[in-house]
Amino acid sequence: CGLAWYNLGVVCEDTDRLNEALVCYERAVGAEPTLAAAHYNLALLYERMSRRRDALRHLAIYRKLSPRSR
Repeated sequence: CGLAWYNLGVVCEDTDRLNEALVCYERAVGAEPTLAAAHYNLALLYERMSRRRDALRHLAIYRKLSPRSR
């Protein structure tokens, strides 16, 4: 379930296990591609890791999915 992977990613990120969080968020969007929050968190995490291209890709997906960004 995408939401379970997302929640695990949040826990990993909150405990500074960033590589594990990244894997969890990627699995979350793999299981549930419309999970906007996971794309947003991926964008932020990729930005922290200086992976700008990946960050921009997930931010663009988040903006398409999020009704607040329209």
